[in-house]
Amino acid sequence: MMHLKPFARPAAVLLLVLLLLQAGNASAQTSMDVEVTVVDDRQQPLPDARVQLLELATHRQLEQSSDGRGIAQFRLDKAGEYQVSVNDQVQSSDPVVVRANQHGSTSLYLTYNPSLQERTRRQTFDRSRLADIAVQGQVAPADVAEGYNRIEIEVVNSARQRLPGKRVCLVSLANRKRYVAFSDASGMAYFHLPGKTAYDIDVEEQLNASFIIQDQLEGYTLSQTVVYDQYDMTETRRNDTVLQQIRLPVEDKHSRAVYRIRVRRDGKTWNNGLLFLDEIGTRTVYKGRTDGKGEAVFILPFGKKYLVHFPYERDVDVVNLEDARNIAAGSLDLTYLPNPALEHPERFVPTPAQLMLTDFPYYHRNPYPLDPAAPSPLLLRAGGIGPEAVLEIGLSARAIEGSARPPLNMAFLLDISGSMSGYERIESLKRGLIAVLGKLRERDVLSITLFNDNQRLLLPAQALGKDREKIIALVQGIEPSGGTDMKAALETAYTQATRFYRPDGANTLVLLSDGYDSNPIETLLAVQAPWKDKIFCTAIGVGNDYNYDLLKRLVSNGADLLQQAHEGAELERLFSEKLITLGQPAMRDLRVEVRVEGGLTLRQTFGLRNVTQVPGGFNATLPDLFPGQELPALVSFTRGAAAAGAARATVMLSYINAQTGRREQRTEQWSLQEGGSPNAGFEEHRKLYAVAFANDCLLRMARSFEQQKWSDCKRALDEGQARLQSLYSGTNDADIQVLAGKFQLYVTALKNIAYQQKIGK
Repeated sequence: MMHLKPFARPAAVLLLVLLLLQAGNASAQTSMDVEVTVVDDRQQPLPDARVQLLELATHRQLEQSSDGRGIAQFRLDKAGEYQVSVNDQVQSSDPVVVRANQHGSTSLYLTYNPSLQERTRRQTFDRSRLADIAVQGQVAPADVAEGYNRIEIEVVNSARQRLPGKRVCLVSLANRKRYVAFSDASGMAYFHLPGKTAYDIDVEEQLNASFIIQDQLEGYTLSQTVVYDQYDMTETRRNDTVLQQIRLPVEDKHSRAVYRIRVRRDGKTWNNGLLFLDEIGTRTVYKGRTDGKGEAVFILPFGKKYLVHFPYERDVDVVNLEDARNIAAGSLDLTYLPNPALEHPERFVPTPAQLMLTDFPYYHRNPYPLDPAAPSPLLLRAGGIGPEAVLEIGLSARAIEGSARPPLNMAFLLDISGSMSGYERIESLKRGLIAVLGKLRERDVLSITLFNDNQRLLLPAQALGKDREKIIALVQGIEPSGGTDMKAALETAYTQATRFYRPDGANTLVLLSDGYDSNPIETLLAVQAPWKDKIFCTAIGVGNDYNYDLLKRLVSNGADLLQQAHEGAELERLFSEKLITLGQPAMRDLRVEVRVEGGLTLRQTFGLRNVTQVPGGFNATLPDLFPGQELPALVSFTRGAAAAGAARATVMLSYINAQTGRREQRTEQWSLQEGGSPNAGFEEHRKLYAVAFANDCLLRMARSFEQQKWSDCKRALDEGQARLQSLYSGTNDADIQVLAGKFQLYVTALKNIAYQQKIGK
């Protein structure tokens, strides 16, 4: 868990004092007295202020008005976290925490200065594309030019000693200019700058040390004192890696944040362990080691986020200093769980539960054409691939938009663990959610549940109504941190989805995750079981290290609803109109009958279910299809050497039209051939087949390895390698190269395991 001390803000915006007194009787009912004292910017009591406590789990809001002494009093009888606001403005990022059966009191002392708070929120740590302007000398007060101000910046340390030779910058973000001066022997830096302009103050590496308010001022001399402390440390940069040598013990100072990370491994402190803090948005990486107590200390610049990595476990958690100012300190307590695929790749072969695959429909990017005059959900295309003829059965369902959509009940269950901070993931997720909100109707129902180490009900189930902007603000405030524990959140999300269940509507739970959950798969499936047949579940897997096996098993049985985003930026694309229309199929109970002639023999199918061979072909089923969804399935055939004449496939598709309730049928026919490139869609067609075949080989490998069937494991790898080589000899396709590299890695690992365990060569 992360523990971040409150940071000092300019002009002492906020002073938060918590006094928790817990009664000795553990069996007593929860009863917590909260006294909130509100003062203005002159530290005078502020009467008649509306003080609000928002229970974050349920969004129940309590409100009291402050009396003549500026005091509002509450009694809390329910455990939870309560966000504090004054006159609808949140006053602290740290909620009041009340534990079950806790007795006692909490007192808060708040300075309410909305204009100063708003000015602080406008500060940014973005210093890109600024024009540096060197300031030479100083201007006498009598010589201040028209429209300008004379600004004096005094630089001192915490002991109030003046500091000479410090680089002081006044930054105008509106004008994209940075004025640079150095403090003189008396610790003063002087500027002669245009008035009526906002300036943030940087000292050395400390960004936003303070700011100058001169909104309507011209012709004045303005003075500001800024505190800057230099840490007793040396910092060495080698390329993009930063090494710090810090004299311990270290105290919190102005200029940077002291961050302590304590690590355990195998139930013990992890001593002399290597860890990395990756500065998000740059190439800078801070490198450190734990001491004899398993603790590593870093001194980090404000205004950044840092992803924590271990040598063999990436994206463990995030250090968030985006809103830190002046003095900040924090800590993380982490457990190191090395990924065996990273720690010992030379002898790692995955089991089915560890196998990460990209399903072949991910690479379907060329839309199936729909003829407006004669729309058909069935399209065929074929290619001769090596010695085989491969038939692609393309299914598509027309999108339903606007008022034609059924009533919508959507429950979002979103992973906000620390790893979501990197790779544009959280930013893309927010943009995608906001895009979804823009497409919802006022009567549509929405809920949002977040999870990391804990769960948080961000938005209880409610009709959108007129609250679109309010919900957007909640989404914008999502910040990742912590680990991944889905269990309680999964139950909460399903509970929210059933509060406004609509028998005639689309009831959907959208699960998004980018990591492995700390709970066993069977535990999560048991949590889901009571709701699985009632609420459609679709899932989005992000990156290349999520639990593919878990998400495939959580999504609804009757549909192919696992979507994949290799990069964080893809999330925004997935939050589209198609996502909104999930939950109520357009086509149900899809059945396929394929009949062939010309000496064709069925070899293998991909994406079809319940395949049964019959004379002259085979029968199969397909998953439900949703509005706007496209789904490819593949069938490979071989042809006997003595076969003559045309080779044709006739495909008959029947399904229940969900809108009419009637069964409908479509029939298409296509000529098949071996070898060659028969149509413009061949490149995608070939890639779909290559990935599907390779995935099947990898899955057979994983199952055989788990069962210790070593020869079957090797055979599956050999078949996959040979097919990729025949289809893509000398390819530059990056996806196929990654897939081929995975095969080679497992071949090498299997040989090493065989040698070590003497299971054969």
